[in-house]
Amino acid sequence: MGRRLIILLVVVVVVFLMGILVTRRRPPQPIPVPTPSSTPTTALLPMSVVSIFPKEGTVELGDTVNAVAIVFDQPIDSATAVVAVTPFTQVTAVVRADNKQRLIILPKDPWKSNTTYTMRVAAGLTSLSGQYALPQDVVITYQTVPPPAPVYPSDEAGF
Repeated sequence: MGRRLIILLVVVVVVFLMGILVTRRRPPQPIPVPTPSSTPTTALLPMSVVSIFPKEGTVELGDTVNAVAIVFDQPIDSATAVVAVTPFTQVTAVVRADNKQRLIILPKDPWKSNTTYTMRVAAGLTSLSGQYALPQDVVITYQTVPPPAPVYPSDEAGF
């Protein structure tokens, strides 16, 4: 058994020494330096607002779930839309298939009457092409009032 142990130790030492000799003969490998991309990085072009409906100011949105629409000069990627409303109101921002330039903002619950709301669409909203982006926040302020009560025809008119 002692003889086998000696042979095993000799084999381990020989393999160890060969490993050292092999690694010493290898020239040092240069550290790879990253090279600049051949594709230049370009800044996104600015996207702008074409129209907002309803216009800022006093609006008859109170006690309704009517939408606010913002039309941009490019078809937009709704996945990049970040909309915040104060006072806090949960909203959904969608783009319909029939008009990809219009961002529709829908409240989860009715807008409260006689309340000042500020909506903010965050800069960074991008176009579907990925070539345009909203360069700064779009901020809209509304003072809500209830819509007028409907006027029904009188019974005398035959209705």
